Amino acid sequence: MAQPDNWMQGDNPASDTCEPPLRDEQQSRGPLARGRAGGARSANRIRNSHLQSSALSASVLEDVVPHLLRSFSRTETPAQANRRQFGEPVVQEFTHAILDADETIASRLLDELRGEGATAEELYLGLFSDTARLLGYYWETDVSPFTEVTLGLWRLHRMVRDLSPEFRREGVRSGVAMQALLTTAPGEQHSFGLLLVSEWFSRAGWAIQPGPFDTDRDIGRAVGADPMTVVGFSVSSEINLDKLAASIAIVRRKSLNPKVGIMVGGSLFNSRPDLVARVGADTTAGDAAEALSKAQQFAISGQWASA
Repeated sequence: MAQPDNWMQGDNPASDTCEPPLRDEQQSRGPLARGRAGGARSANRIRNSHLQSSALSASVLEDVVPHLLRSFSRTETPAQANRRQFGEPVVQEFTHAILDADETIASRLLDELRGEGATAEELYLGLFSDTARLLGYYWETDVSPFTEVTLGLWRLHRMVRDLSPEFRREGVRSGVAMQALLTTAPGEQHSFGLLLVSEWFSRAGWAIQPGPFDTDRDIGRAVGADPMTVVGFSVSSEINLDKLAASIAIVRRKSLNPKVGIMVGGSLFNSRPDLVARVGADTTAGDAAEALSKAQQFAISGQWASA
């Protein structure tokens, strides 16, 4: 099941059958306090909007989605273990607010969470990442069309950009000059996870060469022009693995740094780590924080940390 990567998708963006914006008394309770009620309201919103066109049973929304959300955090990285847990109902409510025709609903929910103390880092690793994965699941199961999911991810991109100055102030910059090329794999449609990775690396002082690139020749030129410490690729679909392997081979052959490290990321590699070696990469990471940690260690020691 392809999903938007986590470390690095109707004609109307949101159905007019969606419930109206939350009433003032509902908003005042806060998304964390609303709990299960918010999750049920979100499930109803999605059910009313899409079930007729997708023929998806209600059990997907009431049973499968909560199970899916629990599975997102089943294997936690050190950064995840110490962060705020937003909970299934909050993630569901925020996801459907992101898809709502009234984009101020998501902004209000985000403001409430910020008012309750959620930091930019917690939002990046928790709420935003889980929302991106859930959007990918809705796309794969035809709950939401591609165009609607794309709109939702665009809104997430904008929220990350808005929080970026604060997020970067929270970080500690390393004293070592390092460069990374970060790009999506050929054929990938979305890059939200890659945006989060870029935020983490930039905050730590890395110089970033961002993708995407039109061709492998362009990637080869980029790594041949500057000595990249690390090259990172984000991928979510197994369909693109052969193209990814070809891109990695180009990097190995053209890199100005003969010892360049290559990292791949995405839910596909989290569930099937054997694919890392298949595409010719060195390692993978569960989220943006772990990707940076591994890259920092590699830059200093020349060795990748074990998975």
